[in-house]
Amino acid sequence: MSLVPFPAHQRHTFAVGDTVYEAVYRELAVVAPDGASVDPLRNQLSWPGAKGAVKSTAKEVVEMARTRASGFRMARAKPA
Repeated sequence: MSLVPFPAHQRHTFAVGDTVYEAVYRELAVVAPDGASVDPLRNQLSWPGAKGAVKSTAKEVVEMARTRASGFRMARAKPA
């Protein structure tokens, strides 16, 4: 998972043993707390919390949105 978008036409593959798999591209929109920012070098989302800066990975951000943690939620998809 990545917080930094990449062109959808790019292929990403990974190998496990002798088998090569192609990654599935899927974009999710997430609403994050005010003041949140992405650090593209570390692939982390950070935002100001009650006890200082909070940093999370893309996987953690999606889980917080899925469970509707304070300040997070899944955004509605734009109609096509």
